[in-house]
Amino acid sequence: LAERLREAKLIDETTALREVIMTLVDVLRNETDEEELLDLADALAGHLPWMVDHQEFGLLATVLERLKRIVTAGDDSRSALAAGIVKRMTEYPLLDHLLAALWASRDTPAEPEVRQVLEVLAGDAVLPLIRALGGEPRAGMRAVLCDILVLIGRDHVSELGSFVHDERWYLVRNVANILGRLQSPEAVTHLERATGHPEYRVRREAADALARLGTEAAQELLVRLLGDPDRRIQLKAVQALDAWGARRAMSKVLAILMARDPLHRHYDLKAAVLEALERLAAKEALPVLRRLARNPLALGQRSR
Repeated sequence: LAERLREAKLIDETTALREVIMTLVDVLRNETDEEELLDLADALAGHLPWMVDHQEFGLLATVLERLKRIVTAGDDSRSALAAGIVKRMTEYPLLDHLLAALWASRDTPAEPEVRQVLEVLAGDAVLPLIRALGGEPRAGMRAVLCDILVLIGRDHVSELGSFVHDERWYLVRNVANILGRLQSPEAVTHLERATGHPEYRVRREAADALARLGTEAAQELLVRLLGDPDRRIQLKAVQALDAWGARRAMSKVLAILMARDPLHRHYDLKAAVLEALERLAAKEALPVLRRLARNPLALGQRSR
């Protein structure tokens, strides 16, 4: 009986605290006295850790949504205070606790609620999340962070792209992946820098990202990657060419086909070029193809 009474009391306290928090938001929206506004903001910010620690993520998302409405309503001190409370959620230790909750809640009903909080934070969370991504040792959590940044980053391509200059190649690779998945034409400028990165894995991710974009500017960069010193990058570029890109790259792809390769080390690349020419019905390549057809050993002795 004592245990049940304790649980009932906790339920009543939680319900009451939820009401208090929502009341604070409503009063903050309507209060005009400057001193009262400061007290309200401090009280509301003080409840943020409680909402995270007690997994009140639905409530937290609602509070943040209403605070953001206050932010966009005007330029007065009320808006500034609301913006400050929202920003508090993107700082240490609250953001770290929220990300820990996201990791712990994978494949549970709480996961969509945590994601909703991060989605509401949106632009305010982009840079903090990239910084978290750069220091995250777990591959699974890095994948989760990339997913979140794709979810909230569509209007923040320039902020994401600024990290292409980062010294950590693994972060640049993840940023290239995010930019490709966002499929924004604005990403091409940032991905262009990544195509010259000294780390092969960054250039590979940049090639995949450009393939997703599908714009003429992206195809231009894929054509440029046909001259990459790594054959694996050349292969990805060939496979990602569309009809427009193939026309621009015709001299380069034909040069790949005609290049001397007595040990047949580039068979896979040449085979990919042939498949691309067939897929794109590139009639311009017919003279070279006829010449190759007269030499059975030109592409190697492997059977297809």
